[in-house]
Amino acid sequence: MYPTLFKIGNITIHSYGFMVALGCLLAIFIIYLESKRKGLDPNLALDLGLTAMICGTLGSKLNFVIRNWSYYSGNPIEILLGFGQGFIFYGGLVSGVLGVVLVSYFKRISIKTVTDMCAPALPLGHAIGRIGCLLRGCCYGKITDLPWAIHLEGAFRHPTQIYHFSHNLLIFIFLWLIRKRIKVEGNLILIYFMLYGLARFITEFFRDNPIFVWNLTGSQIFSIVIFFTSFIFLMYRYRIYKKI
Repeated sequence: MYPTLFKIGNITIHSYGFMVALGCLLAIFIIYLESKRKGLDPNLALDLGLTAMICGTLGSKLNFVIRNWSYYSGNPIEILLGFGQGFIFYGGLVSGVLGVVLVSYFKRISIKTVTDMCAPALPLGHAIGRIGCLLRGCCYGKITDLPWAIHLEGAFRHPTQIYHFSHNLLIFIFLWLIRKRIKVEGNLILIYFMLYGLARFITEFFRDNPIFVWNLTGSQIFSIVIFFTSFIFLMYRYRIYKKI
C-alpha cells in the first residue's frame, strides 16, 4: 500500500489524512451547492462542514477507544500519541449528526432542512475517505482466494475498502438524483441511513472484524438498528404526509 503520498522537506503528507481531508472538502462543497439551491446562506456550508468534521473525528476516535479499552486503559497516553489512527465510522456519524443539529439550533434553521442538505454529502465524503483506507492498508477484509483479492497483513484478502467506496459512491449518486423529488423535508437523511445501514451490514460479512453477538459484528448490530429505526420513521412520516 501507499501510506505516504509524498514529502516536502520534513513535512510528510500521509495518504489517509489527505483523502479524508479531500472527502471533507467535497462534502462541504456539496452542502454549499444545496444551501444555494434552498436559498440559504452559502457560508452555512463551512459552519456545518467544520462542525461535523470536528465532532465526527472526536466521536469516531472515542468509539475506537471504547472498543479497545482493554488496551487503552493501560496505555492512556496512546489516545493522544496515536490520535491520527484508529477510528470507527459509526461513532463519527452519530457525533457528526449531533454537531449538525447544534449548528441548526444556534443558526435557527430547520434541522430537517439542514440534515437533508448533508445527506448526499455524507456518502461522497465517506467514499473518498475509504480510498485513504485502501492506500493506508487499514479496514481490510477476510482472507479469500477470489481473483480481485489484495495482499494485506500477510495474506490475500477481500478489498473491503473498495466495497465501502463503491456502495458509498452509489448511495451518493442515488441521493443526488432523487433529492429534488423528495416532497417532505427530513426524509432524504432517513433514506441515507437506511441505504448505508443495509450496505454496511452486507459489507461487514467480508470485513476482518471481531464478532460481537449472534455471529454478527458490532457494526452489523448498529446497522440493523439504524436501518429499522430509519425505516419506521420514514413509514410513520408517510402515514402523516401521504408522500415521501
